[in-house]
Amino acid sequence: MAMAMPGDTSRSAALRRDSRLTLAGRLNNLSGSRMVFAEGANFRFVVEGGIVKFRLWRREDLDSAQGAKLAEETVAEFENVSRLPEDEASVLIMDIREGPIVCGPMTQVAVGRMLAAWGRTHRPLAVLCSDAPIQSLQYRRLVSQHVSRGSVFVSEVELQAWLRKRGAMLEEGR
Repeated sequence: MAMAMPGDTSRSAALRRDSRLTLAGRLNNLSGSRMVFAEGANFRFVVEGGIVKFRLWRREDLDSAQGAKLAEETVAEFENVSRLPEDEASVLIMDIREGPIVCGPMTQVAVGRMLAAWGRTHRPLAVLCSDAPIQSLQYRRLVSQHVSRGSVFVSEVELQAWLRKRGAMLEEGR
């Protein structure tokens, strides 16, 4: 079921209704503009200008088992986005600042599978964490285990500098 979000437009609501498009259908919709690639109960993938932006937010209404189930569902979308050609998706940015501060064991396994899916592309990945040390520590360990070209940041300024080195820029907003 589509979830209403602040600033919803009829176009974004329509894109969410179409979130069940096949990968081939999603690829046909990529035309260099901003596109919601996939969306779930606590995440959104947007593809824009060769950058895949993954945003995760916390769901206080869920217990840890339900959160782990959502993480498992997200793995499939990481696998799908990893199939995009490099000219459409050269970098993946995971913005988890609004996500859970700490991941339990089941969620860590799912996050490892997400990272491994992108890691198999051998393309750069950046994780933007909150300023909570435990979150960045967990993700530094997970990234080092699953992604050869991954970096973890707690500062958007540092992330922007990292992107500039790669010739990409993250647009303001989400």
